[in-house]
Amino acid sequence: MGQFLDVPISYETSLLLFTMFLSLGVLGLIAVLGFWISLKLGVWMIILVSLATIVFDIWGMTIQGSAAIGFIVPAISLVYLFYNKSLLKR
Repeated sequence: MGQFLDVPISYETSLLLFTMFLSLGVLGLIAVLGFWISLKLGVWMIILVSLATIVFDIWGMTIQGSAAIGFIVPAISLVYLFYNKSLLKR
C-alpha cells in the first residue's frame, strides 16, 4: 500500500491502514443494511461509523492530503440524519 502514498510508511502502518479500511467498510455495510430494513440500531451504527471514518481520515491526512476526500460521505450522512431527526426515533 505504501507505494501509492505521498510519504513512505512502515509495514505496521500499512497493515493498520488496511485493517481500518476493511473494518470501516464491513461495519458500514452492516449499518446500511440495518438502516435499510428500518432498524434503529442501523441509524446509530451509521452515526458511529461516520464519526470513526472522520477521525480515521483526520489521521490519514498526516500521511496523504487526499484523505480529506473521505470526509464527504460521512459528513453528508451525519447532516442527513441531523436534519431528519425522525429517523433517530424509529
